[in-house]
Amino acid sequence: LTALYYGRELPEPAYQYKDFSQWQQQPGRRDALKRQERFWLDRFSDDVPVLDLPADAARPAKRDTAGGGFSHILDETETAGLKALAKDTGTTFFMVFLGIVDVLLSKLSGLEDITVGTPVAGRRGDGLDQMIGVFINTLALRQYPRHDKPFDAFLSEIRKNTLAAFENQEYPFEDLVEQLNLARDAGRNPLFDVMFFTETLAEREETTLLTPYDFDWNVTKFDLTLAAMDRGDTVEVFWKYAASLFKPQTVQRFGTYLKTVIN
Repeated sequence: LTALYYGRELPEPAYQYKDFSQWQQQPGRRDALKRQERFWLDRFSDDVPVLDLPADAARPAKRDTAGGGFSHILDETETAGLKALAKDTGTTFFMVFLGIVDVLLSKLSGLEDITVGTPVAGRRGDGLDQMIGVFINTLALRQYPRHDKPFDAFLSEIRKNTLAAFENQEYPFEDLVEQLNLARDAGRNPLFDVMFFTETLAEREETTLLTPYDFDWNVTKFDLTLAAMDRGDTVEVFWKYAASLFKPQTVQRFGTYLKTVIN
């Protein structure tokens, strides 16, 4: 859009979505997906505990999509500390923040076996970054934040597990749910009820006047969704929550707990 706005010609795409579809059907790709299937089935070969967060109301029998949301800022000191920790441990901003979210969820629930969902773009192949089409998938990231485990050791586990998960990101989440044959609860999502992701505010070559569009945070698919937006010197943390479970002040209190864990 920016290129067109400045009157530049866009190059012809090297591949079409039909090329991707044909590539997916090749025998080698089917074998690769089978290997990825084994990876995910191994990760969830035992029972996954249900994450029950301290809610303000009983869970509805059927999942309600009514939601609310708010955001808060991590200051320059907190942001610099997170990035320094990532650099010192050979991890990424995403991995460090995922570890913090896992610790928070563990403290809130009393569980030491936490599964959080995260979306992936699914554009690892050559030419896929510029191809029009939907490739997005969801990964269920399972970690074990035991209370007696030093955080640097936990972060090392997260690094290993996350890299392995991203190496096996093409296996469809829907297929995993079907293969696991989970007991379904109409009031919950399968495998996880918390979604987490990070984003980095991209730098643009041109200065384009952009006006933020305010929107209502009135729909959510999960109990909680956390998004950490890296703005360079600061991080803005966005929270979306199920209004049927949580009052606004409860989730805002979770936000203060998150900052406590970070510090």
